[in-house]
Amino acid sequence: MNDARVLRLVSQNPAHPWWKIAEVLGEALVGFTSPGGYDTPFGEKPLTGVKFGLYSPTDLMGALFNPMEVGDGLYEVGITTPSATAYMAERGIGPYDRATSGLRAIAAYPHDDYLIFQIDAKYGISTLRELGELKPPITIVTGRLGANGEEDVLTFAIHEIMRRHGFSFADVESWGGRIIYGGPTHVGGHIVLDGDADALFHEAQGQPMWRQIAESRPMTVLSIDEDVRRHMHETFALRPRVVPAGHGSGTPVDVPTVDFSGWLVFVREDFPEDWAYAIAQAVDQTRDQVDGLGMGSSLVLPVSQDYLFQETVIPLHAGAARYAREQGVEI
Repeated sequence: MNDARVLRLVSQNPAHPWWKIAEVLGEALVGFTSPGGYDTPFGEKPLTGVKFGLYSPTDLMGALFNPMEVGDGLYEVGITTPSATAYMAERGIGPYDRATSGLRAIAAYPHDDYLIFQIDAKYGISTLRELGELKPPITIVTGRLGANGEEDVLTFAIHEIMRRHGFSFADVESWGGRIIYGGPTHVGGHIVLDGDADALFHEAQGQPMWRQIAESRPMTVLSIDEDVRRHMHETFALRPRVVPAGHGSGTPVDVPTVDFSGWLVFVREDFPEDWAYAIAQAVDQTRDQVDGLGMGSSLVLPVSQDYLFQETVIPLHAGAARYAREQGVEI
């Protein structure tokens, strides 16, 4: 930490839900009191005299870059998704070409998500294995790349699953197809909705875009082989999930896929224990405020105290663990 009295939190772009959560935490931690003015949920500021800074991430790719930049000491606190991203960053695996310093969790907000591989039903394909075998000239919309060509966490996960089924983005292009890096689901999905692409390989399962595409024309959700799901879990801590029957993406049956859940708040292992305790307390005691932010399409509401401290994938920081135990949470 470059300045013992500054707490810098790196979030996402200011229109993103993480920014709203960060603002709530900032007010709780270092908010002000005055006659007739505002107060914090604690009655007093737990980090008196600390300056709180809220930052947008490199290339607006917080999920990818925030763990590395917190690990490198550029910021004290970060948010990423899925929670397993911090696990990958620590080990230098997945989208990371080097390991970062030890990261520890403060809490994980109950963001419920999984990957969806949705394609036009005209291809008559029901699995990713079939897609690789039939090699159609298909246009696929997925996540994004950084300024230097880095795959974001979502794009890495999609690409790794494809590779495990025997084909890559480059292979799709060699078939006469195309890969479009369309950004977030609700942005890139419009390319499919408008008929300019055949498939959306993405996350944000709660977004209405999936239903809008499925209602525009018949779509199929492709299944992932069991050995691939096991690989993603054992190697990258991304658990097996299913796209449930009746999901808006258009599947009438459960379809095997991979988890992409959790909005993880994290710090370095050497972060001060009392500060980690205070942030964990702020996360917990502002749950009602977060419930009221209108994030029902992204978070499982009401926010569960058990989820906050039990579903972090990486270990809790000692200060956060102390707070959780004092609340009776088993960790």
